[in-house]
Amino acid sequence: MATRQIIEIDQDKCNGCGACETGCPEGALRIIDGVARLVGENLCDGLGACLGNCPFGAITVVEREAEDYDEAKVMAGKHPAPAAVIPSALSHWPIQLHLVNPRARQFENADLLVAADCTAFALGSFHGELLEGRSLVIACPKLDSGRELYLEKLAVLLASAATVTVAIMEVPCCSGLLKMLLDARERLTGHKPVNAVIVGIEGGFVARKTF
Repeated sequence: MATRQIIEIDQDKCNGCGACETGCPEGALRIIDGVARLVGENLCDGLGACLGNCPFGAITVVEREAEDYDEAKVMAGKHPAPAAVIPSALSHWPIQLHLVNPRARQFENADLLVAADCTAFALGSFHGELLEGRSLVIACPKLDSGRELYLEKLAVLLASAATVTVAIMEVPCCSGLLKMLLDARERLTGHKPVNAVIVGIEGGFVARKTF
């Protein structure tokens, strides 16, 4: 460590007003336990831009041994690296059952996923574990209107799908979506398996069944 200029805080004079924290462009000052503290020697350039912001004269510039000022670290703190972006597995739009065209190309011989609205919010791995490689429609059996229209659309979707998966929450109202899907299947000739995955309210799968 070399001898250089750096700020010093008189803890007896500081009342923790925070004026110096906002006046430090390097982010070297923080209010901790009610008083201002230097949180990193290498964040302080020693120029004392914060002095004029302290109404009690608690900050001075002294010369002592200190870590070298690290401008790169200061800039990194101002512009943190962006978080990794997880790509979406969604392959088409729209996805709400009222809006989709069940005869659209993306549903032909597709691995169909019929998901209750809440499942994507409860299951953090929804895209990776359920949506990847599947054609999605979403619906809420409790709040959506037009049950007969839903049955008609679901019947068309089931007829053209290669596989069918339905994702519902463990709450009672959500079972209505599975029932609609099974009722729609009654309108078809032949038997197409429906794979049901049940998502818990705390996230994760609580059951898997085939109907």
